[in-house]
Amino acid sequence: MDPRLLAILACPKCNGTLRPVESENTLRCGDCGSSYLVNADGVPIMTFIDD
Repeated sequence: MDPRLLAILACPKCNGTLRPVESENTLRCGDCGSSYLVNADGVPIMTFIDD
């Protein structure tokens, strides 16, 4: 994932910092632990269901 994009993304749930987990093709929030899938084109899918 482009580091410039990663620098401006934030967790949509808590606004926390996202870190790539390459082995899972996801971004994981360091604050709340939420994970977001990164598709084959490198685009993160930043959706969640609000409880």
